[in-house]
Amino acid sequence: LKHMLGSTLRLLQRLPRNSSQQKIYKISLLVAPYNQFLPASSFFSYCTSNNDANRRYLTFSIMAGDESGGSNDNNNDNKSGQKRNNNNRQNNNNRNKKRSKKDVKNHITRKHGFDESKDERDKPPHEGSFAFEGMRKQFGVSLEPRTIIGEDQKTLKRKVALLLGFVGTNYAGFQINGMQRSIQAEIELALYRAGMIAESNFGRPHKYSWSMSARTDKGVHACAQVCSVKVELLESEVQPSQQQLKEMEKEMEKKNNSTAEGESGEKDASAATNTTTVTTTTTSVSSTDYDMETARKRLEEYLPPDIRVMDMLRTTRNMCAKTQRDRVRYQYMIPSFMLQENWTQVLSDQGISVKAKQDDEEKIDKNPLTKEEVAKVKNAVEGYRSTEEQRQRLQAVLDRYKGTNPFHNFTKGLQPGQPQANRFIEYFRMQDPVVIDGVEWIPTQVLGQSFLLHQIRKMISMAIDVARGAAPLEIMDKALNKKERVRVGIAPAQGLFLEMSFFGGYNRRKAQNQDLPNLDWSQEGPAKERWKAFRHQIRQHIVEEEKQQGNFIQYMFVQEYFNFTKYYEEAMAGSSNKDTEKEGAGAEASEGANVKKEDDAAV
Repeated sequence: LKHMLGSTLRLLQRLPRNSSQQKIYKISLLVAPYNQFLPASSFFSYCTSNNDANRRYLTFSIMAGDESGGSNDNNNDNKSGQKRNNNNRQNNNNRNKKRSKKDVKNHITRKHGFDESKDERDKPPHEGSFAFEGMRKQFGVSLEPRTIIGEDQKTLKRKVALLLGFVGTNYAGFQINGMQRSIQAEIELALYRAGMIAESNFGRPHKYSWSMSARTDKGVHACAQVCSVKVELLESEVQPSQQQLKEMEKEMEKKNNSTAEGESGEKDASAATNTTTVTTTTTSVSSTDYDMETARKRLEEYLPPDIRVMDMLRTTRNMCAKTQRDRVRYQYMIPSFMLQENWTQVLSDQGISVKAKQDDEEKIDKNPLTKEEVAKVKNAVEGYRSTEEQRQRLQAVLDRYKGTNPFHNFTKGLQPGQPQANRFIEYFRMQDPVVIDGVEWIPTQVLGQSFLLHQIRKMISMAIDVARGAAPLEIMDKALNKKERVRVGIAPAQGLFLEMSFFGGYNRRKAQNQDLPNLDWSQEGPAKERWKAFRHQIRQHIVEEEKQQGNFIQYMFVQEYFNFTKYYEEAMAGSSNKDTEKEGAGAEASEGANVKKEDDAAV
């Protein structure tokens, strides 16, 4: 292709040139199959004679001179076209003159209300970052202590992926938010204190290529949140350790020995060749596991106890955790006592009247029950065990979510019919119940490509209502209809946590670069052991948090307070009324058609 382009350009250079008159020639090159060699002399004959259906064209434009009209084809261009081209070039020149040298140098695009006295790069730090003085005063945070890297220590900028685990009880979600204590702000502060991001980049996440695979809600936990970030590491932290090299050499020797034994029957010359190849391969060992443990521990020293770094891996330069995550798996822990059928009666037995609170209070609080009332209900329901029929109904609802469906009823801000509500769910399954501290819990797992705001919590809410008999199974057809609107509750955030993130597409695309590890934490190793330990810690935290706060009991009272069963009945009645109207309209239309036929026959 390079040879062909060179030949074409040499032909164009023979055209006469005149600065007063120029033409733009549009050239299309037909690229031959890769296995067919075409000399430059036969290239143009191939373009005109070969009628191959699989032709590929490469089109580009070039400006060349034209003297006295050139050839007949050039004379066919009318003067209006020449004038239009000249005007376009003049407009481009004027536009370039208006741009200042500073704008051209910094590649700053002018926007409406642009002020030349202000540099876009000098924006203040984000108000949700601890680089912002107001955040530090509000939460009493200091930027010290900080690791100081000496001038004699060589640092390298590298893109890494962080496998994070956190308990989200004390934070207002993961993503950085103005004047709110978020998990991202804590991680950024730790990166700054560890000397992994420069002071000029502190509070400006775009400067160090920050990206996260998921944005969890307030109170939601995670044991496999993945973030990509460009950090400054010591040179020793990005080189394979001697222990890793020794282990790799041992594995290589084992493979070489097994290969040599299998090829023992071959000729001596072939064996010598194989031996030489083996020796060369062994000496050029390249590690797929870099010694990132030192950097991981250095970062973890500056994090609070409820945020941990399970793993730190080097990645490609264009790695983006947000766009390159293929799938994500969440887990929701459901206490079995939520599946009791008549919760109004359960509350009434403990002296809590839902109707009385409806009459007394115009607006319900976030936690309408007192601690004493929650303690009474908890003692009454903690020994409840789910039945097989309830678990089957629960799994039947979860199976309805599988596949691609519109979930506008399971989030906020989206209307029926909007394509943004479509999501694909690979599976939503229930695991065997487990009893922890006398309370039975039902773990559920959902695996999908991506999820909307509050989507999983709303799906769990509807599944619980169907399993306990507060809603019919047919309500699922209405809730997953792109034209219908159904009101759905939202389950507590305390039972939800991000369990695992998957990057299969990234691992396949970087297969050519064997020096970088795969982002796959399903394989056994130290990182997976830390992941398992933190997942157990999250489960224990969910159980302890329910003991102290009773969030699920508060939720069940709210469900009875707003009487969601009434909303489900209205939604089902609305569909039956529409069917009746359609049947009536169809009957009227058929009667009208019969009358018209009789009238026509009479005429």
